[in-house]
Amino acid sequence: MSIEQERKQVLGDCPDCGKDRWATVLGEKDTQWYADEAGIGGRDTFRLLECAGCRTTYYQHISISSEDAAYDTGEPIPKTTYFPSLSKRERPGWIWPMWGVDDDLVELFRCLYIALDHDLVVLAASGVRTVFDLAMAKLDVDSALTFEQKIEVLKAQGRIGQYEQEDLRTMVEAANAAMHRGWKPPPEELDTMMTTLERFIHHSFMLQGKAAKLKAKVPPKPKRKSP
Repeated sequence: MSIEQERKQVLGDCPDCGKDRWATVLGEKDTQWYADEAGIGGRDTFRLLECAGCRTTYYQHISISSEDAAYDTGEPIPKTTYFPSLSKRERPGWIWPMWGVDDDLVELFRCLYIALDHDLVVLAASGVRTVFDLAMAKLDVDSALTFEQKIEVLKAQGRIGQYEQEDLRTMVEAANAAMHRGWKPPPEELDTMMTTLERFIHHSFMLQGKAAKLKAKVPPKPKRKSP
């Protein structure tokens, strides 16, 4: 029997395929610990896994502590973490075609999604403002202006309407609260911030160019014949 056949299979959360997918254990280490003074103990299992489907390699950590026990049975509740973690938000299909349009913006966007994936809520909320600020710089909006003034410029240029102006202003205010006051937006609020940002980026960097190409290809309206 080969080494590959002898390797055990476990269920894991593949960052590409999703939750509870069979994976091959490439490496594993168990450690036990006990704190005499506190009277608690536990065990940590570290694994390097390879997804049986897509062959992606990722890390799994299973932690068991006597302090984390079920209320009814008293049995320890394992805590499992992964790296890379599962995606918390689906990437829009238009993100990757932006490579070549603006690589800096795409790279910053990629970092923002990584923060979301790892539940770095304050960092993700702050990153929303950072991406938006870079986008405005790419649109030649004066970087010395305040965010309020920058949004006014976008409206004056016809890039956004009244509703978009209010949405962007609220998005920036939420990001400011995270950056300066440590506010941790709940998932639904963070989702709204991301949706607002994605809509603005898509329209400003991808949709406008496509709309211009479409306009050039639309046949002109035929002239009315004189009665």
